[in-house]
Amino acid sequence: MYRINRCIPSSLDNANRGITEILQIMNHIVGEDLLYDIRFILNELVVNSVEHGNEHDIQKKINIQVGINGNEIRIRVKDQGLGFYHDNKDTDCLSLRPDGRGLFIVKHLADRVDINHNEITCIIKCTDSRGN
Repeated sequence: MYRINRCIPSSLDNANRGITEILQIMNHIVGEDLLYDIRFILNELVVNSVEHGNEHDIQKKINIQVGINGNEIRIRVKDQGLGFYHDNKDTDCLSLRPDGRGLFIVKHLADRVDINHNEITCIIKCTDSRGN
């Protein structure tokens, strides 16, 4: 098992640095296609945590965990916000409104997405076709 843990202050600059650091480590472990999916998932979840969960409060933290165990990658992002409920039925892909679309795409990139209040866990099954 390989695990990367980061706890970052809730700002977009810190989010960018934390995600870049994680991706630099992951670049040596997974292929390019899978790395792109991981980057999109991390960006979406962490930016949502900064903007919606912690509401840009620099005093609040975002915990990011990326674990690799065999053919499975587990991404967990937890903020200090109140949490939320999301239903794919609430997302209209044809709408011009941007809210909800990122999480909708994350749910299609990951094999499983669990939302538990202020914590989101994504599981990606690695296969040769996904760049592993």
